[in-house]
Amino acid sequence: MRKQRAKAMAVSEPCGVNFDEGRHHKPRKSGARNKKGDGTMITIIADERTYAIKAIGHAGFAKKGTDIVCAAVSVLLYTYAFELMNLKRSPIINDIDTYVEVIPTKVEEDERIVLIVFNTILQGLHLVADDYEDHVKLEINKWREQ
Repeated sequence: MRKQRAKAMAVSEPCGVNFDEGRHHKPRKSGARNKKGDGTMITIIADERTYAIKAIGHAGFAKKGTDIVCAAVSVLLYTYAFELMNLKRSPIINDIDTYVEVIPTKVEEDERIVLIVFNTILQGLHLVADDYEDHVKLEINKWREQ
């Protein structure tokens, strides 16, 4: 039992845990071009003042519908949206093809809770952006400048 647990722990990486070594997707090396080679990437813009997050574009790691980088970003953004709903913050969600935007409302009711959720999601987005830097660009506090 201990040997199995040690083996499972050995294959985990910061980008996620996958206990099946044969299916684990490793991050691309820094400086590697994306598969299309055309600079295609997701740009994520997070605003620490309003706690809004938006993602624009496609990662270009794999074809649309099979891209694990796009999936990771989508899961984090939808987790953010659903957690805001659970907290009765009625987020505004815009989802159009390669554009997703989550804007919390009623933040002033308990800003501390929204900040905790925002920072947790932001940590996940940082992990994805760090591991797949050729496919994900993360910008902070640039919401109103776009």
